[in-house]
Amino acid sequence: MAAIRNARASMSQTALKIDHLLCGRNIRERSSARDRQIIKDAGLEMDADIYQSSNNSYIHAMSSPDWTPSQAKERANRFVREWLNAARYRDRGHSAEAECTPWGRHDLALRCYGFALHTLQDSTSPAHKGFQYWDGAWGHHDPHTYLHIARELPSVRNGAELSELLNITWYSYAYYFKSRFELPTDFFSGQVDPVQESSGSAPRLRLSWGIGVSSPEISAWPIGL
Repeated sequence: MAAIRNARASMSQTALKIDHLLCGRNIRERSSARDRQIIKDAGLEMDADIYQSSNNSYIHAMSSPDWTPSQAKERANRFVREWLNAARYRDRGHSAEAECTPWGRHDLALRCYGFALHTLQDSTSPAHKGFQYWDGAWGHHDPHTYLHIARELPSVRNGAELSELLNITWYSYAYYFKSRFELPTDFFSGQVDPVQESSGSAPRLRLSWGIGVSSPEISAWPIGL
């Protein structure tokens, strides 16, 4: 059991590096190391245990017992759009609440962007893409959880998947966050898997590499915003 726990921890850290450290590599020419750390910390915060429930699956671009893929996609779109709008609003100096928090306007903007980026990045993962099924009741040592993490290892991601991760990171920073372009209606176009949509349950476990809390609406999040 200890060996399994250690392997899971190691795999988890590797998965976090591929999803969160790449954001620094992608936007380093447009931001400071401190800015990138705030963005990465926000992404890591979204992966805390408190946000792994079935009810929160959509913030990781996944379906669950609570949400069909289509429902999860709808909520993920709203989640990403609200946090990007919040990031833009604060980044342009329109946020009075920054005077009442330890965060400045720019730092608050980066934190909001980091929450949205986490969902966008997760949507490119082989274990998430298409709003795949997640059950928050599985727990740390369930085989589904172990295989989910294994599918996110860099060694099992192909070049196209890594390119998609890089592209959404750069594009979201340059166009969704820093520009004044209108945000898209659908950030996850074509991603719902019709098979999972009709089944509404977890896929059958395959032993190979091919394999709560209340809804965190932006107005109710206890994160000092």
